[in-house]
Amino acid sequence: MTARIAAVLSILGLALTACSNPLAPKAEPSPSKPQESATTPAPPSTPAALQLGTPGTAATPYIAASVTAFTYRQPLPGRHLPRVGYEWAGAEVETCMKRSTTQFTTVAVQAWLLRLPDGSTLQPEEPLSKDYEVTLYPVSPRNIQPGVCVRGWAVFEVPAKQRANGIVYKAPNPDSPIAPITWAFT
Repeated sequence: MTARIAAVLSILGLALTACSNPLAPKAEPSPSKPQESATTPAPPSTPAALQLGTPGTAATPYIAASVTAFTYRQPLPGRHLPRVGYEWAGAEVETCMKRSTTQFTTVAVQAWLLRLPDGSTLQPEEPLSKDYEVTLYPVSPRNIQPGVCVRGWAVFEVPAKQRANGIVYKAPNPDSPIAPITWAFT
C-alpha cells in the first residue's frame, strides 16, 4: 500500500512539475479586446434651447403641461424704478395644463428663471400688477385644471449692463423629475 501511495504521489508530482516546466512551450496569449477608455462617460447632453414661441413639455406620470416663452423685453417699462444699476426685464410666458391626476395643479411665476450670459440665473420679482402696463404671470400660486392656460409676464431685475440670453422653465420643487426647459434669445 505504501508503494502505491508513493507511486501515485510520484506521478502527481511529475504532472505538476510538467505544468510548471520552464522549458515547456508557452501558450500564446489570446488576442485581447481593445481596452475600454478609462475616461468617465460624458453626461447626457442637455437638450438644445428652444426658439421663443416654441412650446416645451413638462411632464411626469401624474401631470403634463405645455410651457412656452413667447417674447423677451429689456428694458421693460415699469411705474417704479429698479435699484440703482439695474433695469426691469420681462418675458411673456404661458403654461397650459394638458393632464393631471389631481383636480387642480398649482402654477406660479417662481418656475421661470432668467439666464444671463455667464450661466447664472435670476429669480423673478414678485411685483404688484399695478406697477406694469402688461399682464403679469401669477405671482401667488394659482390652481388650474386640465385644459386651462395661464399667460402673463415674468418680471426680472437685471444688471443694467447685462443682457439676458435665455429664459428657463424649472419646476420649483428640487425633487421634481421634470427637466429644465430653456428658450434662447439674443
